[in-house]
Amino acid sequence: MVCTDLASRGLDTTCVSHVVLFDFPTTAIDYLHRTGRTARAGTRGKVSALVGKKDRRLADQIRLAIRQGGIIN
Repeated sequence: MVCTDLASRGLDTTCVSHVVLFDFPTTAIDYLHRTGRTARAGTRGKVSALVGKKDRRLADQIRLAIRQGGIIN
């Protein structure tokens, strides 16, 4: 399945096991919304993202928060 950011917000399924982000989100909240389509209802999921130079700072913040279980400001 391939969908836009807006369309992905309407998906409510437990069948998505892997999300690929071709266009990295501009905020941590958008990242959470996009990747929230996987690992639902207690299942595990995987996210792969293509990160450009302009996205590097946010991607590093997200990666660090995931590893440490912290919050992104």
